[in-house]
Amino acid sequence: MSSSIRILPEHLVNQIAAGEVIERPASVVKELVENAIDAKSTVIDVELIDAGTTKIRVSDNGMGMTPEEAMLSIKRHATSKIKELDDLFHVKSLGFRGEALPSIASVSRFQMTTRSQASAEAITLRLTGGKEIQTKVSGAPVGTEIVVEALFFNTPARLKFLKSPATELSRTAEVMTPLALAYPKISFRLTHQGRQRFYYGQVASPRERALSILQEKQDTLLPIEEAHEGWQLYGFAAIPSVWASSSRWCLTIVNGRPVRDRTILHAVTSAYQSVMAHGAYPKAALFLESPAGAVDVNVHPAKREVRFKNTPFVHGFVEQSLKRALQRQTPSLGVRVEGGTFIREPQQESAFFSFRAPSDNRPELPRRYATFTYIGQVKNSYILCEDETRLIFIDQHAAHERVMFEKLKKDFKEEAMRPQYLLVPLALDLSPEEAILVEENSGNLQKLGFEMDHFGDKTYVVKAVPPVLMGEVSAEMIRAILNELSQMPKSLVGEELIHHRLSTIACHSARTAKEKLEPREVYALLASIDRLEAAPHCPHGRPFSFSIPIQEIEKRFHR
Repeated sequence: MSSSIRILPEHLVNQIAAGEVIERPASVVKELVENAIDAKSTVIDVELIDAGTTKIRVSDNGMGMTPEEAMLSIKRHATSKIKELDDLFHVKSLGFRGEALPSIASVSRFQMTTRSQASAEAITLRLTGGKEIQTKVSGAPVGTEIVVEALFFNTPARLKFLKSPATELSRTAEVMTPLALAYPKISFRLTHQGRQRFYYGQVASPRERALSILQEKQDTLLPIEEAHEGWQLYGFAAIPSVWASSSRWCLTIVNGRPVRDRTILHAVTSAYQSVMAHGAYPKAALFLESPAGAVDVNVHPAKREVRFKNTPFVHGFVEQSLKRALQRQTPSLGVRVEGGTFIREPQQESAFFSFRAPSDNRPELPRRYATFTYIGQVKNSYILCEDETRLIFIDQHAAHERVMFEKLKKDFKEEAMRPQYLLVPLALDLSPEEAILVEENSGNLQKLGFEMDHFGDKTYVVKAVPPVLMGEVSAEMIRAILNELSQMPKSLVGEELIHHRLSTIACHSARTAKEKLEPREVYALLASIDRLEAAPHCPHGRPFSFSIPIQEIEKRFHR
């Protein structure tokens, strides 16, 4: 009786490995460029034809290989970087699995020419589908050139999953960009159809390369430099007025290895959440160095991910480091955002918009919004103002919401959110779901200033509320707050959770849209906005003001 279990042929094993490592032309480029970096190259050129499906050529001026090393390099799990199991936890090189070249060769027509300093001549190897190895001696400079043609010619199903040439070319650029950031002393060139797509020449410092890659000016990037218990975080993060529409420009390098790590990305976005509009992403170039053994790089076949031994620590370390950098620079900037640039002002403490005019004996503070001339309201929702050069529109609800949110944050931090007791307790008949929500969040509700007692089967009595809700509290408002609390993602923790809870209360305590305001109330709001220490957005990320230059209006009238 023959066995149903059999050993797979080597070429099929290589194709299976290729399925894990080689997903598209960008995967080939990534593996070959990383090998070139490990070979101590200072110049790396990548040439593509038809976004890499027809031809990929990667050449470098690195150490190259001897003929014997070249023959070994196309065997599976042949590597110079791992000798024993423990080495996997202290890997410093980009490549270490020894699967890249045989995997690439198994799904393409593959040619490698390489020469080491010790060799008088180069050796050229040719493989088709990982088989039929041909070798010859040739002349070539020290270094390595690899040509990959007809990618996936023998696995046509793979070709069907590739996107348009423009998308595949973009993926290759996305692979090379963080590598260029991580290694500023190497020049990187990418050409497609004979046309140069990008070129990063050798530079002396990571800052120069970061400015080039992020396409920013020097005064828009905040320096980051933090250290704690063997961990180091350094690099650059953009001021909040500089942002991107996706997380692509939040680049992270861990121990010299570009990664897309969800923990780090979440920490970065959390640091910016209260100063950046919803849907906007910060630009950053961050380098994280860890103590030995704190990061596992052997968790993904293509080495795109890492695993941290202490994920909560890494999240907190990155988030707090960025917050400190933002606080060092942006508290003094207030909401002075003009032409995409923050204008410096002396720091002021957060203020609570109380619809009262500032006291005459109050010290004079730098103002901007308070100097506007109030014109009127649009639809009883938007405040219209002017100054010498602009018309300014302000969303009254969003602006007041931000003011209230900053007041709540300040009170929460100072543990000043003491409950205000109602003269007449408010009875609430809750649904079973709402009652469960109250029970589950009783401790958090108390911290926010609510005091509620269970009274009867489904009835709760609200005895106290946060001070900002006094005079406005109603059964409908309490239900709305409970409903919003129930819809918060369960994954929220720590300061992010507090942010969402406080923003919920701020939203319900703010003056609403479609509400008529008296001029004195408008001017009090403008004065309160001037005291904010944050960018001009509500806590949910919506901008609360914009302006139109008078010159633009004059153009419309052909003046």
